[in-house]
Amino acid sequence: MHKLGRSLLVGSVFALVGACARTPPVAMLRPVVAKPAVERQLSAGEGRHLLNRFAFGPKPGEVEQVVKLGAVAWLDAQLGPRAPDPALEQALTPYRSAMEAPEALVARWLGGDWQDGAMRDGEIRKEIKDRAKDQLARIALTELTRHIQSERQLEEVMVDFWTNHFNVFGRKGLVRIFAGDFIERTLRPHALGRFEELLVATARHPAMLLYLDNARSRAPRENASGEPRGGLNENYARELLELHTLGVDGGYKQGDVDALARILTGFSVRRPKEGGFGFMFRPGAHDGSEKELLGQHFAGGGGEEEGLRALSLLARHPATARHIATKLCARFVADEPPPACVEAATRSYRESNGEIARVLRTIALHDSFWQTSVQNKKLKTPLELVVSSARALGARPDGSLGLAKVLERMGEPVLLESVPTGHPESESEWADTSGLLSRMSYASLLGAGRLPGVELDLEKVLSAKGDELVPRASALLLGAPVRERTVATLKNAVAGLDDPEARRAIVVALLVGSPEYQRQ
Repeated sequence: MHKLGRSLLVGSVFALVGACARTPPVAMLRPVVAKPAVERQLSAGEGRHLLNRFAFGPKPGEVEQVVKLGAVAWLDAQLGPRAPDPALEQALTPYRSAMEAPEALVARWLGGDWQDGAMRDGEIRKEIKDRAKDQLARIALTELTRHIQSERQLEEVMVDFWTNHFNVFGRKGLVRIFAGDFIERTLRPHALGRFEELLVATARHPAMLLYLDNARSRAPRENASGEPRGGLNENYARELLELHTLGVDGGYKQGDVDALARILTGFSVRRPKEGGFGFMFRPGAHDGSEKELLGQHFAGGGGEEEGLRALSLLARHPATARHIATKLCARFVADEPPPACVEAATRSYRESNGEIARVLRTIALHDSFWQTSVQNKKLKTPLELVVSSARALGARPDGSLGLAKVLERMGEPVLLESVPTGHPESESEWADTSGLLSRMSYASLLGAGRLPGVELDLEKVLSAKGDELVPRASALLLGAPVRERTVATLKNAVAGLDDPEARRAIVVALLVGSPEYQRQ
């Protein structure tokens, strides 16, 4: 693209993305009541709304398919059995090794005889660290490829949701060698299943136990001189109550944090010299005394079963039902979730004993989800912007790790949020100056065909020329009438340009950077 085109593109995208921050807030929601799940005739706008929230945005032609199919049938297909997807499997080939089980991963890096005793634990750790430099980027690309290309879009959205809900920081110690396994064999298989099973799976996974220090938590004891030794670590117990289950207002007290930490002593990780990697319960580290958790008595000596009983208690607690329902309504409906949605989702969780698929169906078919006051109002996260624009334009990862770096520069790298809360969901966390500038840069690079790590053939997906280019591109990316201000910016930007490639690049960049596309 020539210099004039690039200059116009950057300046115009800057103006449009900046306007995104000035978009009026979501209108006050009127009270709604839950109705029985019934099929509804979708308009094109409603079909796009469903795909924007319960998928990572529509691919070309997908809105029409959903309108024809209906919301209930589309949800049935998304929540039904997984079908073979050879195209996706082929696309995953360059990255799939990152999701190997830890034993296989380390054997590939260190050789099959790494456990023969020749290497000390410290040497093993150093070798792993040296060889795992690209591991997190490969995991990120595996997930991005699935988000972009998988037909199981609701599963992809929920894997992303749980990855933040049960956040682990990939750069802490050896977490990186467990991170791919954590997503592949813990979050993904349970993403649409029962919450209790998901909770137990995360509580027994080395990535979580290492990240939140439970692996080294031990029952406090006294030495022969009566001095305390050992160390109880409350990090995991605290986040388990505050973030993973009851929520910050869930009614627990400091005594419950202490009791849960003591119940979970012994939930640890097998060391290489103990026969590889994986969960291990250490009886010697467990606190065998009596405990009281949330008013429930735990007799001493329960061992690992104590922890499983505590996790079941937490998963079935009414506060957990409300906490999970509130977060899901915030994800799928509005940053400030409508009370009626939360009530319906909470009831669905409790009646189904935490069946996530049933809760999702309740939210998707609830009146509050279909209100015009919530449609096209949620600001996309950087990951949602990248994935939705790739899906709309037929772009895909090119086999390199470039797209992971793009997402990192935009502020939402996969598995690299250091705090236990994970990446934020609400607009207030993303709509700052730095975030808007990164969106401007992303839109400009994508339109110009210079975005690292992506294969994109704009001529193939957007062959329209002349006066047909703007309406065709708008229909492809927005599917709705474009604001007059955006139309005027588009016309001014391409006025006088004869080069079809430059015109296409500018129009795509401006639309991806527009306030309309930044929201869903």
